[in-house]
Amino acid sequence: MALLTLAALSVGGAWLWSVGPPPGSTPTASAEPRPATSPLDHRIEVDGRVVIRLSPLGTAMGFEESGGNLVDIEIDGRDIGFGSMTTFLDREFPRQGKYDRLLVLPEGGLRSLGRDSGDERISVQTDWQLAPGEGRGVLAQLSIKTSVRNEGDEAILDYELGDIIAWGELEHFAPGPGLKLAGVDQPIDWLGASNQRAALLIGSSRRLSGPHGSSWSDPVYRSVDLLPGESAVVERTLFIGERLGDLVAPALEGLGRSSTTLHTRVEEELSHRAIPDSTLVISRRSPQGKWEPIARTRMDEQGGARVAVEPGGLLLEASAPDRRSLDPVEVSVSHQPAVPAVVRLSGAGRLGLDVRDKSGAPLPARADFRGVPPTPDPNFGPPTELLGRHRAYFDGSTEVPLPPGTYHVTITHGPTWSFVEEEVRVPPRRPGSKPAALSVTLEPLLPELAESWWACDFHQHSRYSPDSSVNPKAGLLASAAEGLDCVATTEHDVAVDWTPLLEDTPLPPGFVWLPGIEVTSEVVGHFNAFPWAPTLGALPHRGKSAAEVVQDMRNAAPEAIVQLNHPLSTGNGMWERTGFDELGMPRSTDDDGQPTGVATDFDQVELINGKDVPHAEKVISAWLRMMATKGGEAPAPAGSSDSHRLVGQERGSSRTWLHSCEKPKSGNSSDVVAALKNGCRRVATNGPFLDLQAADGGAVTVSLVAPSWMPVSSVELWGGGPNTEAPLRLSSWSIPPQKNEAETLRWASRFQPPPEKELTWLVGIARGEEQMLPWS
Repeated sequence: MALLTLAALSVGGAWLWSVGPPPGSTPTASAEPRPATSPLDHRIEVDGRVVIRLSPLGTAMGFEESGGNLVDIEIDGRDIGFGSMTTFLDREFPRQGKYDRLLVLPEGGLRSLGRDSGDERISVQTDWQLAPGEGRGVLAQLSIKTSVRNEGDEAILDYELGDIIAWGELEHFAPGPGLKLAGVDQPIDWLGASNQRAALLIGSSRRLSGPHGSSWSDPVYRSVDLLPGESAVVERTLFIGERLGDLVAPALEGLGRSSTTLHTRVEEELSHRAIPDSTLVISRRSPQGKWEPIARTRMDEQGGARVAVEPGGLLLEASAPDRRSLDPVEVSVSHQPAVPAVVRLSGAGRLGLDVRDKSGAPLPARADFRGVPPTPDPNFGPPTELLGRHRAYFDGSTEVPLPPGTYHVTITHGPTWSFVEEEVRVPPRRPGSKPAALSVTLEPLLPELAESWWACDFHQHSRYSPDSSVNPKAGLLASAAEGLDCVATTEHDVAVDWTPLLEDTPLPPGFVWLPGIEVTSEVVGHFNAFPWAPTLGALPHRGKSAAEVVQDMRNAAPEAIVQLNHPLSTGNGMWERTGFDELGMPRSTDDDGQPTGVATDFDQVELINGKDVPHAEKVISAWLRMMATKGGEAPAPAGSSDSHRLVGQERGSSRTWLHSCEKPKSGNSSDVVAALKNGCRRVATNGPFLDLQAADGGAVTVSLVAPSWMPVSSVELWGGGPNTEAPLRLSSWSIPPQKNEAETLRWASRFQPPPEKELTWLVGIARGEEQMLPWS
């Protein structure tokens, strides 16, 4: 990731989701469907073990258009971390059934009734029936039947029926692509998802098509032609269990496929002891001759699994976070009984980590592990967990399950702290032995920032957003480990009270949390507001212009900071949708002279979004033009991560450094908001720290501080005044390479504005072309 930093100076001037009664109660059946009138009527329970809940009418969380959708699944009283499920109509996101009635069916199911959110001519009805599971390991099965009816006067052709599924904390899988579903849109046999607590599988009598993302799926089941007065039905089943392998049999049966049972066991290489909770992947050769995953499952307490497969040659591979995978095993299965296939893993390894600051206090940190050949890189699991992919986030000390081998370990605490790189050998653990250990001390490279600057990330997501799977507590701890001390949690159209999570997460003293929301319109743009009291809930915005949405945000939370997010993002960036007029301002009317409804009342604009430097350069260029047009009155600059996962979209990968002005830096959110409102100095950056300060005689001091491993190549100074029509490039400097790479880069220059130029604003921009290893 190339680095980019921007500093500006004004011269002179849901709540936590919970619905329903305690486990153990069941809906009251009646002879005829009756309206749902209480929280009890939003849930269905089976066998006292599995509970599903629908969102209440009048609510619209995340990408929902209404209530009446599946939003919660519990097993044995525990939330499994599922996100949500709504209908997906005619392949137009987020077009869906918009429900205004919810009925309790006589047999105890639920019925959601409404209309297509994109076409009022089409009525939509979805029935939810929960029943005990049929077959080993299937705890319950949720039958879902959606009926649509064309009540208009014209035929509707090629109308597609599907679902929008946010998997939450579960990792999704499909035969063929396996775990690599992001970007896939191809027919698949079935679609599953799992974590350490549970597994889900959705199947139909037809193969599923439709697109997938990193944490969501939009399966499409069929396409129909609806003549006036005609109806169509789509049925699918969501199987619920503890392990994904247990759910494959009914999925294949639903497709009319003949299958047999593959018995497997995973054990340790030398001791032959069973390895419970390890993971097995079963692959089959594709027509092109490549092995493609067809099933994936977590092993039971005895290290075993029984998975339904179609007869033929298979490849079995096992893995566990603390063990090295050995050679895969090829087997041939038939309908005849066979002895269990055995797959072996290496012995287990662990590495103890202890990270402290100079005072000896524990320091939240991140550790990245890369295998030293022939040791491969580890894979701890999903990139949304504290222990994910090749990385661990932790609160000062931990033990990391690490396969035996030799590793290059890098420990960091964000871009303004020192880092440690060590080569560590991890041996197989023996009974009673202590794990290998690494203890390090990290130091602040820019200690001057600690007293009066907050490191803030004003745009983050967790599993409360439909397109993220990050565990909320993990997101908070990862933020602290990346050196942030102020975050705004901004879920898509969901207001969540994180207070209980803050109390239960080890965070540094003075850590600031700002409750927020991202009002998410795929039509007019994305906008953050913080602080946004969780009691305010989501803000209705369907059918409103950007200006109307922002005004509603102001009315609901007058003291909130309102931020324009990724304004040039393709499809959902407000500036990208409006375009610009001849003065460089977002257009207020389109080519036909119709109002665009553009909003201008923002406190700040997200100039740097995550690691997307090319997008940032375009946004900065447009913003500088606005600064010139408005005489410096454009929204203030901000940098934020827009993080939806912990590896690849790290918390604080871009951030805003905010000065506390005349007050000492505190841990109070009100002081952060006051600093933002009062125009205190700020730096939007994905790495280095750049500052502008007024000096004597009207001069300005431009200063740059960065770790040696964050090579800055240039600094530019831009500005303008009340009569400038375009931003002025006032000065530029080339930054020489560091002679001593062990030292922190410190550079400063003094700029004296020409007396003939009346400048009211200045912007400094620092750039670098090299990767910021090892941090990013």
